[in-house]
Amino acid sequence: MVELIKIESIKEFILDINKQFLKKVDIFASIDSTNTYLLNSAKKNPISGHICLAEEQTAGRGRQGRVWYSPKHSNIYCSLLWCFRDAMADIANLSLAVAVMVSRALRHYTLDVQLKWPNDIFIQGRKVAGILLERAGFAVVIGVGVNLYLPETLTQSWMGLNEIISVSRNELTGLLINELLAGVSCYEKSGFDSFYQEWQQQDFLVGKKISLQLPKNIVSGVVQGVNEQGELILQMEDGAREFFRCGEVNIIK
Repeated sequence: MVELIKIESIKEFILDINKQFLKKVDIFASIDSTNTYLLNSAKKNPISGHICLAEEQTAGRGRQGRVWYSPKHSNIYCSLLWCFRDAMADIANLSLAVAVMVSRALRHYTLDVQLKWPNDIFIQGRKVAGILLERAGFAVVIGVGVNLYLPETLTQSWMGLNEIISVSRNELTGLLINELLAGVSCYEKSGFDSFYQEWQQQDFLVGKKISLQLPKNIVSGVVQGVNEQGELILQMEDGAREFFRCGEVNIIK
């Protein structure tokens, strides 16, 4: 039975204290991309606390321009437009904070969630959710995709939550929006500090040997976690520690 996303059902799971940040919700049966929609809205009339949801994305995308699998009525496709008070606000580690927010929503189901730098959410060693941040001036669009149902052809590296637990789309969407609204408001006040400890507790990469694809070269080493600025700490082969703000991680097995 198909469970359609409904605003009335979603709001049941958003705390009253966080509803003050929710200014507008648009739900589409089909759209190219929830992020693209809010980026266009930001150029015309940016509304902080504007949420876009969709039953289907025809051009969903993830980091590095990758396609985000977005079939009808199957998963959660959610974007939030947030207008930071300071147009020059440092949001370099916002993606890590958002990963913690998504984890908080999933942990309502007592799931063992792990976080892979910079912003992937893992359960049982497979990716269950991803994040895409895009900036338009002082506005930031935070896109979150959560997999509930996936075909077997995609489940080697990815996971749909339905494999391990039965989840209501409306309930999880409401819990997710609740955490995003509360979390981004908190981040605006105190930055990554409020999320750093949780990230450390759920860090998927600590102790793993990785290669890190940088814009001009590839480096490798053993992950020592992240620092308070959200930078990846990598112990190189010569024992030196280096810090990275961006890059594409591949685990060396």
